[in-house]
Amino acid sequence: MRILIVGLKKRDTSSLEKRFKSQGFTTVLGDLSDSSMDDAKLRDIDLAIVDSVGLENANLDTLRELGAYNVGLPVLYVSDPGMDGQAVFRDAGMVPHQIERPYTLDHLSGKLRTLLPVVPQDGAKILRAGDMSVDLETRTVLFGGSEVSLTPKEMALFEYFLANPNHVLTRAKLLAGVWGLDFDPESNIVDVYIRYLREKLGTIGKKDLVETVRGAGYRVMILSEAQTERKRQLEMSVVTFTAAIASILLIAGLFITYLAGTAAVQDSQGPNFEQIAMQTAQKTDSALARQTSIVKNLAISPDVRELFIDGGSDLDRDGVADHFAESMKLGDGVLSRIQLAGVDRSMVTSTVDDPGDPAPWVDKAIRSDSGQISFGDISYPDGRPVIDLTAPVQVDGKTVGALRARMELQGMLASITGVDVGETGHTMLVDSDGAVVICPVFAPNTHQVEQDLLHAVVGTSSGWAITDYNPHGGSNSVAGYASVKLSDVGDSDDFGGKTWHILLTQSPEETYGSVYSSLLRAGILGVVATIFATLLAYKLGRRIINPAARQGMGRL
Repeated sequence: MRILIVGLKKRDTSSLEKRFKSQGFTTVLGDLSDSSMDDAKLRDIDLAIVDSVGLENANLDTLRELGAYNVGLPVLYVSDPGMDGQAVFRDAGMVPHQIERPYTLDHLSGKLRTLLPVVPQDGAKILRAGDMSVDLETRTVLFGGSEVSLTPKEMALFEYFLANPNHVLTRAKLLAGVWGLDFDPESNIVDVYIRYLREKLGTIGKKDLVETVRGAGYRVMILSEAQTERKRQLEMSVVTFTAAIASILLIAGLFITYLAGTAAVQDSQGPNFEQIAMQTAQKTDSALARQTSIVKNLAISPDVRELFIDGGSDLDRDGVADHFAESMKLGDGVLSRIQLAGVDRSMVTSTVDDPGDPAPWVDKAIRSDSGQISFGDISYPDGRPVIDLTAPVQVDGKTVGALRARMELQGMLASITGVDVGETGHTMLVDSDGAVVICPVFAPNTHQVEQDLLHAVVGTSSGWAITDYNPHGGSNSVAGYASVKLSDVGDSDDFGGKTWHILLTQSPEETYGSVYSSLLRAGILGVVATIFATLLAYKLGRRIINPAARQGMGRL
């Protein structure tokens, strides 16, 4: 191995020369000027020690030649405290390492040991060759707790490689250096012993240590501690960079998949929810019209009219009450009470024992000349949503009394508004104030529709929207809605001046369940792909970095 020394004090240079010579190294002295360093001295250098004084006198072209001849050459730069002249070495393709004055020769030698691929450990008898120990006396190679013994000629061949680490040695050089023979093109002795050496080293996991350089010869690549550390850093950089890029792509892909998936679900589910809400609103209107028709028919029935024509007996009144009770059965139990009163507000007959004061609802019936049914606002006796329908009783075009029927909304509409969509989706009846009148999940009038959603619901006849808060919670929910027409409504104060609407919502977790499943599958595949890409980058990175590392990685 050749070590270049530039600019050190004569005393230190002399001491280092003696130490290197005893260890089997060759030293080259120079000042990197044009006149003192010829091509022969610049070639095949394994390590350079350059003092800052020597760097001041160096010619940049000579420095570049040194770097060109020895790509990635490790340089130990000796400087005063605070000085940094490493950039000039990097520009020349070398790998600088710095040590500051004052220093001791032991300190300097210790630093050099990390930069040299092959270093004597005990005189010249034991060498540290990268991650191996080579005992020249016993001809054994130790690696990873295993050792192999070499024959004298195998050891001589291996030692010659270790004396010229990282250099390509031709067959002619090996013949001359190991066997002391002139080049013989017919001899294959070098190839035979190379095979022997590889087989022996293969038993300790170093079969590929001796490389074949096609068309040139053979080379044993040994990394110094500094090169090994730099190689490890570069490998980790490649792996980290690959993992980071793969992770960024994975996150970006999942985010894009989420956006595209949710948009697709919304565009699909929104119109579907709107259609279900419209159908439910039509059924609600039909159900309300059916009950309204029953009340109308009762108000114009002959039995009721005769009570007002001739006054009727108690028996007649009881008969009408029985007729009302039968009509309540026809209404599937939706009509819970029916009362009949005259224009003087006196009770004529009723299906309940204590009908109470009839005055408020009679007055409105008397004012209505069209015979149109009037609807009260929703009330909640005993927590049940009910609405009272009032129909005028007319004889010869004159209003003579009024009939009032109480409609149980929950019984009438539960089967309609309780439409299930999946596991968590269902329809609800809400009024224009935002109160949830009928809900299959919660008790009536216990929760409200959020204002932004309510404005959308009340503002159009039907539609769908994305809301951050549906009546049952959950952000980014899809909601479909439609208005109940209430075709029999006559006055603006019917239903308390409110409008009715059907609202359909579903848990976002269920709505976007397919998206979440896709994200989970894509995430698992992405993680597997990221791990695979990282392992592949590590494997390919080693194939790329190892050769560069063995040359010092100056260009990297």
